[in-house]
Amino acid sequence: MDYDSLKTYAGTGMLETMVQGPMRGFAGNDLRTIIDWVRQGAPEKPAAKAAAFTPGPGAPNPVCPGTGQGVRLHQGPNAQITYCNTIKQVLSKDCLRCHSGPFRNLTTYENVKMYVDNGLLKTLVLPGGPMHRFAGPDTRLIMAWINSGAPP
Repeated sequence: MDYDSLKTYAGTGMLETMVQGPMRGFAGNDLRTIIDWVRQGAPEKPAAKAAAFTPGPGAPNPVCPGTGQGVRLHQGPNAQITYCNTIKQVLSKDCLRCHSGPFRNLTTYENVKMYVDNGLLKTLVLPGGPMHRFAGPDTRLIMAWINSGAPP
């Protein structure tokens, strides 16, 4: 759904009604954020900080210690796909343009793991899911990671 269509739903009150009713399960922990966004007039560009996975240069990363900008994606047929070696970079490339602010924030392992655990990430990225077009060929990496227990 494009922004103009979503704003139309927000403006008519339908979006708020849907997320409080039949789509409540999809809204999950983002219910309050969606309602607040609608009530603020559904701005296209929310006031959000720049997306960043790590606290800053030289700062420790508790989930991916020792990682930084030089992290390589999953390589080799026997290498395990983990959040640190693959998924973090896939999300940065495919998802953070929209999901680094208050709505379905995917900038931390803990946030992403929550969507793995409740099944929403799989539903969204599989073929036919609304985010599959953004994940595209990276869907296979995301699904392999999920199916292996979503290791950090």
